[in-house]
Amino acid sequence: MKKLIKTILFAAIGFSIGTVVSGGELAVQMGIFFMGFPAGFAFTSRYFIGYNFVTIALHLAVSILIGWIILPFSLASGMIQTYKELKARA
Repeated sequence: MKKLIKTILFAAIGFSIGTVVSGGELAVQMGIFFMGFPAGFAFTSRYFIGYNFVTIALHLAVSILIGWIILPFSLASGMIQTYKELKARA
């Protein structure tokens, strides 16, 4: 259950980041675009080491793209894990 809640919170944080970045125009679309950003950022932080502008920009861009791959898998595994926990209790 913890993993599912954490993933949903990551998606909500990403959505709010997207709406703030959009500046009010296309807020929902940008929110959806950024939903995977926190999950991708958490994953790619292990691989991007450096503090210059190019590295940070690349890290942010890759985090958004990787987040779209990681977020669905993380949601699915969280739901499966929650289902197994609830099934074991019953």
